[in-house]
Amino acid sequence: MPRQKWLEPLLDQTFIPQLMPLSPDDLKTAQAIAHELRQHWNELGFTQITQHKDLMRRTRKHLATALPDNHVAFDAIRLTPDEYAQANQVASKRVQQRNQTQTIVSPQDVNAIVTGATRVIGDNHSEWPDLAAALALLTGRRLTELFTATLEPANTYSVRVSGLAKRPDDEAPLTIVIPVLCQANYVLSALDRLRKATQAETLDHTTIDKKIGPKVLAATRKLFQKYLTTDLTTHVLRDLYGAIATYFYCPPNTSSHEFQAHCLAHYQPTRRGEAKLRAIAANRNYDRFSIQEDGIIRKGIRLSRPDVDVIPDFQTHNTETNTALPLPNDLTPYPLIHAFQAYELAQQRGWKQSKTTLLDHAKKRPGHVAQELGLCYDASIQRKHGDNRTPTWRDLWDESSTEEVDMVNEDTTNQSSPDMTVNKGTAGASAPIDNSRPDPATPAAQETATMTLTLLDRIQQLTADNTRLQIDMAQLAQQPVTPIDPSLLAELEQLRRDNQALRQQNEALKTALSFQPTTPAQAVDTPADTVATVPLETAQDSADECPIIDPIYRAIHAIFDWNNTPGRQHRQKWPISFPIIMELLRANGYSASQKAIKSWFERLESEIAHHYQLHGLSKTQSRFHQDRITDCIHLN
Repeated sequence: MPRQKWLEPLLDQTFIPQLMPLSPDDLKTAQAIAHELRQHWNELGFTQITQHKDLMRRTRKHLATALPDNHVAFDAIRLTPDEYAQANQVASKRVQQRNQTQTIVSPQDVNAIVTGATRVIGDNHSEWPDLAAALALLTGRRLTELFTATLEPANTYSVRVSGLAKRPDDEAPLTIVIPVLCQANYVLSALDRLRKATQAETLDHTTIDKKIGPKVLAATRKLFQKYLTTDLTTHVLRDLYGAIATYFYCPPNTSSHEFQAHCLAHYQPTRRGEAKLRAIAANRNYDRFSIQEDGIIRKGIRLSRPDVDVIPDFQTHNTETNTALPLPNDLTPYPLIHAFQAYELAQQRGWKQSKTTLLDHAKKRPGHVAQELGLCYDASIQRKHGDNRTPTWRDLWDESSTEEVDMVNEDTTNQSSPDMTVNKGTAGASAPIDNSRPDPATPAAQETATMTLTLLDRIQQLTADNTRLQIDMAQLAQQPVTPIDPSLLAELEQLRRDNQALRQQNEALKTALSFQPTTPAQAVDTPADTVATVPLETAQDSADECPIIDPIYRAIHAIFDWNNTPGRQHRQKWPISFPIIMELLRANGYSASQKAIKSWFERLESEIAHHYQLHGLSKTQSRFHQDRITDCIHLN
């Protein structure tokens, strides 16, 4: 119900002067004044019990600023228990109707909403109403809490909050750790800018409601209304935050209602010396939004990331559920390394946190660390020897190991016949190539080798450019025929010319490569970090197919093609990850080093990120498959 600006002046001028002199013995007089007040509300058109409930709440709040706490007016000016029950029943019916028609939000819209809010708080030129609206979504805090509560960093994606609103009965201050939808340092920096821009230290609750609230409401609708069908308010953003926080961070075996109750700080009044207990009386309000795709509802999709931790209140019962994949049954084939070596490898493989945090993750989420970093902390070694100098880490991605062991403990020895097996360091399946170095006295051989490798790299680059151009041309061709935009036709024609030029360069390079040098092939060095492949065959260009040289590139784009197939359900799609690529390569007679795969991931980073965003994928997508990647995708 909107704030009635006439209410406070009416109370100050008419009713408070009548109530002020009353004593505890004047209860009937106070009740008569209360009846007169409510009759006045009816005459103004406020006849519904829900309207009286809100007006009564505001009246009692204003009287508390003018009358003593034990004044008789507070016993007279109030709703009866039956009236409260009637008002609550009306609200309950409204919630029931809303929950029967939930607002469905797709993963793509979630990504757009969170990305848009993060972009706003990251822009130093954003207006303060936009900052407040974005922070309300990213933190789930009430508008007043953005200006009055205390937020401190807890972890990369969580903050510690105290000084919460609507907690007058707490004997001990409530402090909780809540997740935020983007990195905490971005949130805290933007919050500091917001408070400086609005001089938050001078604001009280009334000023925030009257002067700040309307501007933030307008910013909320400007930023986020286009993604949602429900009418947005700053308070509805709390419901949206709760749904997205559950989608991002809720552990798999935790009730979403319990998780949202914590995130929204719905706790019973705290007592000194007692544990805090969540209150889920408002749990029917947690289902306004449902994040799903093809009827599939997921939660905790970010928990597989190395920089995301489970909220402390939910860690006790979920440390074992956060593993991405089970560890190998036998760790002995993998070499032991020291802690400092493990930390160096982790940094090379993308780890950006401290050594202590790495050890903590390896103990609590071993499968996840094994999948993402190829490392495993072997606690049995420490217990057996009791010597801190003993190496206790194992490198699961070590390339010097004499045998390949599947990370998911599945027998893959019969997936390919012996004649199709390609060992590391070889370039063909039938006859290995001699990798001996050329004689330094023959510079012509070295020059030929260098030129050949350069031409191969150029062909790979041209074929990748050609593929992207074909995709762009296909997208342009699908644009509506009418009305015809001349600029699109010009752009399409330019793309065709560029494509033709690339094809001509490609053919010229192939012709150059087809020249057989006098130096034997054995004199050409094979780089150590390149993938070992079967001999390449010269493929003929066609309108819809181009030759792809590197099998890692082919494997990645084979997954792209599989996921892009029309009608493919979300649970049938595959992510682009190291274990998936390795399994696909092995099944097709290839092997590759972790360094080579990582290199391709970096070169195709923007394409992979766009593909993930397009399909709402995460690295944990393979958990939903009952089959193997090799049952679905084959490299031709």
